[in-house]
Amino acid sequence: MSNQSTDNGVKRKSNTDSFSPISFDRVIGGRPRSNSLLFKLPVEILGLILEHVDSTSLPSLALVNSDSRQWARSRQFASVVLLCNHASIHLIELLREEHQEIKARGSTLLPSLGVCIRYIKVVVDNEGRDLRRKREIRLVNGSYGSIYFQFMQEALCSRQLLPHLQKLDVEGVEFLPQSFFKNLTQSAIQHLKLNVMGDEDFTIELSDAVSTSWPLRTLDLELMGTVNDSNGGALPQSTRMLRLCASTLESFRWDDLRPKSERAPRCLKTALDPVPCFTRLRNLYLRNLNFPRYSMLDAFLHHDSSRLGVRTQIGPEYANFFHTRGWIPSLRVFRFGNSLTRQFFRFLRVNTHLTSLLLTGSHPTDVLETQLLPLLSKSFSRLTSLGLIWAEVVIPEAALGMIGSIRSLQFLYLSAGTPSSLTYRVSPNFQIDHNAIRRHLPELKALKTLAFTFDTYSNKRAGPPVNTYYQDMFFHQRDSPTYSEERRKVWEQMHRTRMLAEASEYALLMPQLEYLFLGQIPVGFKEVPRTAEHADTVRVPVALATQRNLWGADILSEHFSDFM
Repeated sequence: MSNQSTDNGVKRKSNTDSFSPISFDRVIGGRPRSNSLLFKLPVEILGLILEHVDSTSLPSLALVNSDSRQWARSRQFASVVLLCNHASIHLIELLREEHQEIKARGSTLLPSLGVCIRYIKVVVDNEGRDLRRKREIRLVNGSYGSIYFQFMQEALCSRQLLPHLQKLDVEGVEFLPQSFFKNLTQSAIQHLKLNVMGDEDFTIELSDAVSTSWPLRTLDLELMGTVNDSNGGALPQSTRMLRLCASTLESFRWDDLRPKSERAPRCLKTALDPVPCFTRLRNLYLRNLNFPRYSMLDAFLHHDSSRLGVRTQIGPEYANFFHTRGWIPSLRVFRFGNSLTRQFFRFLRVNTHLTSLLLTGSHPTDVLETQLLPLLSKSFSRLTSLGLIWAEVVIPEAALGMIGSIRSLQFLYLSAGTPSSLTYRVSPNFQIDHNAIRRHLPELKALKTLAFTFDTYSNKRAGPPVNTYYQDMFFHQRDSPTYSEERRKVWEQMHRTRMLAEASEYALLMPQLEYLFLGQIPVGFKEVPRTAEHADTVRVPVALATQRNLWGADILSEHFSDFM
């Protein structure tokens, strides 16, 4: 992640996919350069110059000559997002024309656009994400659907057209042609993310003749919607893909996002027999995926594995793993979304060198207060990131006191209430007590980020928080606005002011804090002069977003990037 600054001087983080441009000598290929003195400079200097060109000036730069055009393109098209719109279809048609020319002549007559691209995200169907674009999507799916799939069949995985393509992200897939997967293993892609949805199973039939190995480094599979599988096994293509890239895979993520009613755990069965050795795998996240036996799960975790995430029904193979595997000296990040069993605590006690721990499910106070927190406060001296969710609607002060004794913490995420999930809540019901939190956390001198989600507040001047706080939009004043939109705007401003007042109290007690998420509002801090007459400054909170963030998912992904 790269740091960015807002206009008000507050730092904020960005986790967008960012790829630096291909160097000028590579995007120009073997063609002779122009006689311009600029392009006689070393390519490293040209790269530095291009970084400082304003993005709005790149189209003008591209009009100077063919070399300048390719130079500008290397940054303009380093990352490409293809949506269901006419602009994306036009870009696809340009790339298909280049591909046809390469197949006919061996190269393009003019400098190629394809050589500039390093990252492509294909959103096949974003109808559910933007209802205002239904008509345009229908046009694309109807008039241009064949163009999209021909592009994915023929050109998207072509090493000749896209020699520098490193990452491919395909979202909202309902159908992918067989030829796409056959060509995929021959592409230059090193990082692959597939978001699978729909009612039809999609299969990958990759014969050994296609490829005996595939130098893929990261594989991210997201399963959405309903996928037919009468045997309850994992999709056959996933096991085939894993076998092909086992020797080079560094990160594997299986995220089952199907509705709970359809989420019977899938199981990697005989397709991985014999079990390959994942010698380079460092990051592993498994959600709702089981194994027929312990050895398959153990094969994923080499002795150098540094990140492990498990969120599935714990069967005998997982229990055996946590009981048998024991110490993993390289493990730094552990994300767990299940009940805190005896095997879990046994595993935790021998891995006290962890630096990050996130429990994505909610857990009862007695387990957290009598077993987990005493263990963390006593033995985890290297722990810098911690995320916990209480099953009850309040966090006891005794628990806050133990958290306050983990002096190494730099990132802390706290939530409470049911149901037991990090993302699925009917309404916020964490009855937060900021005064109690501020009494116990100031001793965390290294803490930089503090996040609360699903926190709710009182609708009255006195009284307990209520889970309808954000829906009621209650006013203390007798003369409250009548019209709904005006009422909403006034209440939002009142709520924002209230949260910034709480943030000011945190700033006074914890001057090292950089980010705070509370009341569904991300907050940063900036230094301002205390008075016009004095040079000393005071830290004041600044809201980092104009609207409330209901779930806080992007805040967590930014500040708890090790987990998400």
